Amino acid sequence: MKKLLLIVAYVWIFTVSLVLAFESRDGFRATDWNAHLISDSLIWVAGIKLLSMTAFRQFRGLLSFFRLPDVYRLALALAIPSGLFLAASFYLQYGVLEFKSAILLDFFLSLSLLCVFRTSLRIWRERREGMIH
Repeated sequence: MKKLLLIVAYVWIFTVSLVLAFESRDGFRATDWNAHLISDSLIWVAGIKLLSMTAFRQFRGLLSFFRLPDVYRLALALAIPSGLFLAASFYLQYGVLEFKSAILLDFFLSLSLLCVFRTSLRIWRERREGMIH
């Protein structure tokens, strides 16, 4: 159950990140074209990111113990799919792969939002255990 909730949280973060990355290109003016690109790309983008996060053991251990080595692993787990998306964008022009700026912004937003999420879990645990006042 815990792993399923974590997957849902990560997919939600990836969705928010991808939507913000796409919408920032057009000054946050929502268009049907952007919605179509996001919906076409979200399933495989989130799937590849989840596979990478699994390979870098981001679903194991205690999530509330978020330290600097975890940030490095998280950054690498997100950088590899983003690098693959960037490399593919030179050969394919489909969905998210059409916009290199959206790929880079999605990486930075995903990393930032995941760090905030994991740090929030740590703060919540420490307050619950009385370690922080």
